[in-house]
Amino acid sequence: MLEVKMIAGKPVTRTVAAMPTPAGHYDLIVVGLGSAGAEALIVAAEAGLKVLGVDVRAAMGGNWTLGAINGAPKWPGNVPGRLASLERAAHKHGAELAYETSVAAAYRDGQRIVGLKILRNGIFRDVTANMFIDATGNATLALLAGAKVRFGRAVDGAQFTVSRTYYVEHADGRMGPVYSGKCRSPNVPVAEQSAFATELAAGRLGFRNKRRVLVACPYIGAREEAGVETDVVLSFRECLFGPRCEKPVFTAWVPYDIHRISDRAFETEPSVNWEILCRMSPFAYPVSVPYEALIAKGVENLLVPSRHMGIDRDVLAGLRMVAEMQMSGKAAAAAVVVALKSRVSVRDVPYDELRKHLDRYNLARPLRQPHVGFYSKNEIVPFADDQIIQALKRDIGNAVSWVFHRTPDDEDRSSYAYYSCWDVAERGSQERNSALRSKLVQAMHAEKRYSANYATALGIMGDPQAVDVLLEIVRNPGGERDPLVDYAYPNRLKAICLLGRIGPAEAVQPLMDIVADGGEKYTATLLKAKACDYSKYPGWVYPFDGRAAGYRFAAVSLAVVALDLLLKRYPDPGTAVRIREWAHDGKTAFPDEAQIKAIAQRLFERT
Repeated sequence: MLEVKMIAGKPVTRTVAAMPTPAGHYDLIVVGLGSAGAEALIVAAEAGLKVLGVDVRAAMGGNWTLGAINGAPKWPGNVPGRLASLERAAHKHGAELAYETSVAAAYRDGQRIVGLKILRNGIFRDVTANMFIDATGNATLALLAGAKVRFGRAVDGAQFTVSRTYYVEHADGRMGPVYSGKCRSPNVPVAEQSAFATELAAGRLGFRNKRRVLVACPYIGAREEAGVETDVVLSFRECLFGPRCEKPVFTAWVPYDIHRISDRAFETEPSVNWEILCRMSPFAYPVSVPYEALIAKGVENLLVPSRHMGIDRDVLAGLRMVAEMQMSGKAAAAAVVVALKSRVSVRDVPYDELRKHLDRYNLARPLRQPHVGFYSKNEIVPFADDQIIQALKRDIGNAVSWVFHRTPDDEDRSSYAYYSCWDVAERGSQERNSALRSKLVQAMHAEKRYSANYATALGIMGDPQAVDVLLEIVRNPGGERDPLVDYAYPNRLKAICLLGRIGPAEAVQPLMDIVADGGEKYTATLLKAKACDYSKYPGWVYPFDGRAAGYRFAAVSLAVVALDLLLKRYPDPGTAVRIREWAHDGKTAFPDEAQIKAIAQRLFERT
């Protein structure tokens, strides 16, 4: 038997003859009593299981009851009522709660967790159970159990920003939330500490414009901490294009709500498509979570609902809200109930029997619609080819965030047209692909002002017929094929991204020029376009704030990623050396360029 402890952030094991005599034995131990864990505890207890719930904090419900959730005052049953109702339900069904308690060690026998050593107020207690649920969101128990865990973004380990919420009364009498702690990057290099401090100070100074603070949440909101390797990891691409899980444990309709401000160039290709190339901010997509996404790979009796379940970071961007976390906890508890009553392992739970429990809580309900659509109640039907061509025949501004419930407008239809091209490329028939590309090429050559729109659509589809137009834009920004458009994510930035994917070797030099110049010349004329319309929406809705640094960061970060892709296809040791020299020169041409250089160092170390 192994005893596993976390020491300096890493699991350390030692062999023991047996675990100490337990102080108690349970059917199920739930570690982490946030949105997912609280629901898991109550569902299991309601089903008659002997359950112990463990949490390092002093209450159930996580930030839903302990923090400050935007909009929570509008809804009934919140703090302290929500906390009281959770605790009443737990005690009614005989669940035992261990608040302010941490897991000090886990005992493993082969691929099974046998028990835990828990700690409260300096007193250790050993407990055993047949099944375990890790609902911490940060894989606390999964790590001790030997599961593999991933942290952050692949290129640099960066995670979604955290925030602290204040509920304030503004100077004009309005009341509403204010978020503090959202900065450009949680991983700010030392060279940028001055800029980092300036940005934090600006956030604090903003409170001088408030009349008074009504509520300050006591806990920081962490949107991402870890991801457990499960039997199946659901990807964003699968959610969009399939194959869709036919036997889900819960379903949802979610927006892509990534919380990083400026460095989206370093995210995955599907993320870049959604956020940068298509500008799908007002839209949402259907999610069907498979049961296997709750089963920790390599562990026989551990389920992992909450943020760290088997979904990739792109899915996590939307599937992390309170309601979805509660559903994941209920689904995990239902599976434990079926496994114990059927006397089978978590991997052998019969879905037909599990479905009865899922339906009781309305978890595996039919999807609102089977395809990407407008987040609000306004429906949108997948576009035909002629609709795509028409929607792109215009100056395309900014599609507004999903948080604003409104009637779809022309910007939304243009975004959906781009997405429709992506959809056809992913799963359309060969005939549909060929026909749409032909129409896009024809329109690209016929409509010079809108040629960049059609070239972008072709680039999203991976069609090299867009290359000549994209190269012309990058070589001649602001020319006939690159008109300035108010409030837009500029086509010249999209062109950089797409040349990395489908461009020829000759694209390397103009992209190197952008990097070497810090994007200054390439983005200079963008400052002439309107960036924000504060009379309609707050500034965060728009892709840029009108300052040169934002445009330059986007241009240089996109160029670095594009060069990484190009040099993999067309190796050029000389160019790779130039990029490494630039990345290590210790200079910064604009705020946060050091972050780009730090990532470039990682990318081109292996070139």
